Amino acid sequence: MGFVTRIRCIDIFPNKSDVLKRRKFNDLEVERIKEILGTKPESIWKADLVQIVGTDYKTIRECIRKSPTNFGISENTYRKLSKFPPKVAQRIIDGLE
Repeated sequence: MGFVTRIRCIDIFPNKSDVLKRRKFNDLEVERIKEILGTKPESIWKADLVQIVGTDYKTIRECIRKSPTNFGISENTYRKLSKFPPKVAQRIIDGLE
């Protein structure tokens, strides 16, 4: 559940503490999460993102720090994750190309 609260699901769950107390999501919440994060089974590794956009980790991190709302992810979350959901990875790729 922490993954969901870190990656721009604030519009579904405005209060992070409410999400952390729960163990299950209802069907509507699951569908919204899929819309935001994507449903493809393959996540994209951070190293693959670097190769796709043709830059380095630091440059990506700095761009995210400057405009986290455009990328749908915070700099802190970017640092913690090594794999990204398909839609989040695509927003990062689109924002850097």
